[in-house]
Amino acid sequence: MSTRRTGFTLFTEKNSLDGDRVKVTLLEKNITCETVIVDPNNPPGDLLEVNPQIILPTLITREIAIYHTDTILEFLDERFPHPPLLPNDPILRAKFRLTLKTIVNDWYPLVEKLIGRKTADNKTNKAIADLLVAYSPLFSQTNYFQSDDFSLIDATIVPFLWWVKFLEIPLPKKAQPVLDYYDRLFEKESVKMAFDKKEKTI
Repeated sequence: MSTRRTGFTLFTEKNSLDGDRVKVTLLEKNITCETVIVDPNNPPGDLLEVNPQIILPTLITREIAIYHTDTILEFLDERFPHPPLLPNDPILRAKFRLTLKTIVNDWYPLVEKLIGRKTADNKTNKAIADLLVAYSPLFSQTNYFQSDDFSLIDATIVPFLWWVKFLEIPLPKKAQPVLDYYDRLFEKESVKMAFDKKEKTI
């Protein structure tokens, strides 16, 4: 039985997709981490000491304070290499990084537009459905996204899909491979733990 590492604090905004993908990664690396929800207009003093710009999420360890999500995730994968969440091959690694950029830059803003809305946004709902239909063949080729092993890509996709399900965005039958993939993700203990009780906090 592996020993959980402690001494980590994650400062993040409420309902942050970036914060959630860091949480999944921490749990996958078997790291116990305290989460502090930050109001950017009233940040805690211990965050201001290490990150006066209040860039969120911020991860504080005994060794270092890190912000910018990509930097946090790569630090965790390099500092705690088991299980590896990026491929060793430089070419595959570059491809994974490009995919991560696409998800964060193109996918995340669609869901972020909907979080907290009181009324439906059918245009954005359709854009999300069309996007997932276009990508759906890639979700059925391997157990995880373009890989047989769970990776940072999966840790990044799961918060997006969690919100798609929570917001009850209608998806056509052509997107079924995406929903099947989502169910496979939630068979993982790290994913289940990251999103346990999240719905009650929204």
